[in-house]
Amino acid sequence: MPKNNKLPSTPQTCQVCVYVMQTESSESLFRCGYAYFAQPATERVQERMDHYPSVSPEHSCGHWRDRIDFLLATLAR
Repeated sequence: MPKNNKLPSTPQTCQVCVYVMQTESSESLFRCGYAYFAQPATERVQERMDHYPSVSPEHSCGHWRDRIDFLLATLAR
């Protein structure tokens, strides 16, 4: 019988999103950094943290991207 080597599916929540920024300036401790990370790396300028929307760790949106998959794809290049 073949073994299932697939990792369990990661829940698509802000807590594990590549764009999340952890901060103490938000009651949820998370802010969405999609607007920051969408800019080319050489042009990024970080705004005050209150510029980025506070998000719940259980929240999810259309910009969600898995942190582990992103890192593995980056290392594979």
